Amino acid sequence: MKSKRHLGSLARDLYKIARVTIPKEVLKVKKQVSRDVLNTAIRKTRVDTSQARSNWQVSLNQDDGNKIGPHFPGKGGSTTALSTAMSLKLGRGVINTVSQQDSVFVYNNLDYIQKLDSDPRFNDQMENNAIKKGDLTAAKMLPKMKIDPKV
Repeated sequence: MKSKRHLGSLARDLYKIARVTIPKEVLKVKKQVSRDVLNTAIRKTRVDTSQARSNWQVSLNQDDGNKIGPHFPGKGGSTTALSTAMSLKLGRGVINTVSQQDSVFVYNNLDYIQKLDSDPRFNDQMENNAIKKGDLTAAKMLPKMKIDPKV
């Protein structure tokens, strides 16, 4: 015999969805958006000595203000692939530890990064392109969140 549902069971189910399922799905979106923002910012950054690409960093809950040297110093873009791979590896390592309560900061604290980003001679638009990619990822993922009403 099939049991009848009642408002109490509906309320319990909705509570479980709100407390368990939705936060897990939102966390997946947060991590993927963060990965895509990092990837886009790094790949849109021009390379000479690898200093600018190496300084794309990720931290949780605050921009820690760090400036670092190039992962693999070079000239004329000679270490582009190595520095890109290392920046992505380090950033993704932080992103993989994100919890539901954390805010993710993707940043580059080099003094000249804003000039490089906005200089019309270069037109890199690292920040703008990274934000657009993050928005696009969120717009694609949020409607597809898997919310099982029978948690």
